[in-house]
Amino acid sequence: DVIQSAKDMIFQNYNKKIDWADIDVDDPKVYEMISAGKTIGMFQIESGGMQDLSTKFQPSNFEEIIALIALYRPGPMEWIPNYIDRKQWKEKVTYLPEDLYKELVKKYGKEVADQQREQITKDLSPFMDVTYWIPVYQEQLMRIVQAMAWFSLGEADLLRRWVGKKIKEVIEKLKIEFIQKAEKFKNYKEEVSRFVYEKMIEPAANYSFNKSHAACYAIIAYQTAYLKAHHPVEFYAALLRSVEENTDRFAELLEELKIKWIKIKPVSVNTSFNHIAAVDDAVVIWFLAIKWIWFEVWEHIEQERIKNGKYKDLEDFLTRNEKYINKKT
Repeated sequence: DVIQSAKDMIFQNYNKKIDWADIDVDDPKVYEMISAGKTIGMFQIESGGMQDLSTKFQPSNFEEIIALIALYRPGPMEWIPNYIDRKQWKEKVTYLPEDLYKELVKKYGKEVADQQREQITKDLSPFMDVTYWIPVYQEQLMRIVQAMAWFSLGEADLLRRWVGKKIKEVIEKLKIEFIQKAEKFKNYKEEVSRFVYEKMIEPAANYSFNKSHAACYAIIAYQTAYLKAHHPVEFYAALLRSVEENTDRFAELLEELKIKWIKIKPVSVNTSFNHIAAVDDAVVIWFLAIKWIWFEVWEHIEQERIKNGKYKDLEDFLTRNEKYINKKT
C-alpha cells in the first residue's frame, strides 16, 4: 500500500494514457525538432552524426525517418548526398540515364527507347519513387527483380543473398538469368536490364538495409520524439532515470535540461523519491544522488513521509527516522 501510494503521488498529474495507434505521425512539431538536430534521447537518431544528418536531411514525413535510419550505415552512407540533393531538387531523378537512353535511340530508334523508359518507369516507380530512385532497402531490390523479370519472392530473396556474398561466378550467372527473364516476360532490352542489375541490384545487395527493420526503429524513434516534443518533463525524467548509474551521461543530460529551461529541483527529504521523478513542471533529483547513504535509509525516509506527511524541521526529521539515521547520515 505504501509503495502504491508513492506511485499515485508521483503520477497523480500524469495518468493520461497515450494510444500510440492514434498519435499523429505528421506532427509538424516533431519534424521541426528532428530537422533542427535536437535528437538527444531519441531512439536511433541521437548520435552526433545523426544530429548533423537530420539538419541536412530535413525529414518531413514518417517515410523519410525510415530512410534516415536505413541510410546512416556503412554501405548506404555514400548515397546520402545524392538522396538529399534529389529530395531538394538539386539533382534530377532519372528513370533511364540520358546516356543509356541515347544508346537505345541509336541502336533501336526513338520509339523503342521511349517505350523502354515508359516501361521501367511504370514497373519501378511504385516502390522506387519513395527513395528518389536510390535502392535503399532490401525489399526494393527484391521487388525490382519481381517487377522486371517475374522472379518469385523466394527467387528474389535468394538473388539478394547470393549477390551479397560477392561470388563473381554466381553474380554473373544470376545476371544472365535476370536479363533473359526481363526480355522474355517484359520485353526489356539487354542494355536496360544490364544497367539495372549492375547499377542498382549489385550495389543494393551489398549495402541495402531491411526496410521492415528500419520501420520498426522509426516507430520507436518517432514515439520518443513525440514524447520529447509534447511531454518534455516526463520524457527527460524517464531519460535521466535510465542513466542514474552513469555519472557522465547523467551530467550531460542535466546540461540539456538547463538549455531547455526545464526546472530541476535538487534532492529534498520532502519532495524526492528513490528515483528521478517528474512532478508538476519540474524534474526532481532522486535521493541516491547523494552518495554513501544506503537505499534502505532513503526508502524509510520516503515511506515515513508518505505515511505521516512532510517533515516540519530537522528535529522532526531526526525523531521520525531515529532508527535509520546515524551521525554520518
